Amino acid sequence: MHRFHGIVLAGGSSSRFNGDKAFAIYQSKPFYQHAIDLLTPLVEQVSLVCRLDQTNVIADQRVSVLTDDDRCRGEGPLAGIYSAMVVTDAQWYLVVPVDTPFMKKTILHVLIEQMDPTYDAIIPCIDGRVQPLVGIYNINVLAVIQKQLADNKRSMHQLLTRLKVKYVSFGDKESSCFVNINSADDFYRYITNKEG
Repeated sequence: MHRFHGIVLAGGSSSRFNGDKAFAIYQSKPFYQHAIDLLTPLVEQVSLVCRLDQTNVIADQRVSVLTDDDRCRGEGPLAGIYSAMVVTDAQWYLVVPVDTPFMKKTILHVLIEQMDPTYDAIIPCIDGRVQPLVGIYNINVLAVIQKQLADNKRSMHQLLTRLKVKYVSFGDKESSCFVNINSADDFYRYITNKEG
């Protein structure tokens, strides 16, 4: 068993984005490669969970490319985490979404330093706002996720209420690391304007 496995969640529908977020370019690289670059030095292996139509386009030898388990296909980030956990063998899982291109290793290092076997998850907070898509989850949560998906409850926040969570607070200066590029407007505001 590996101690630490990375999960990149790349399978969202990108419904508010003009195109597929996973392949949006920031600093000459697609978002998904930024996420892989972030995780690779910190974990023993990385899985990238994506949609079926993305599998032939994602090209990076450092990761295993997975799709959602048939039992929960298209059920959001919870399904992505579950789908990686059921086919890998690790004690802890470091999760990042594909659409946070400004995330820094320093943030993840702080979370890793807070790892504690008496907790199920280590989750960051910014100004009291919980950020469940950037976090560390113990394999113990797999059964809880499975039950929640079986009950058609896809909320990550709902999951956290069922776990023993250590919340790690970050201040204003780190808030930009957690910016999600959800829409074409976000891309223009945070990326085109900065790089243009």
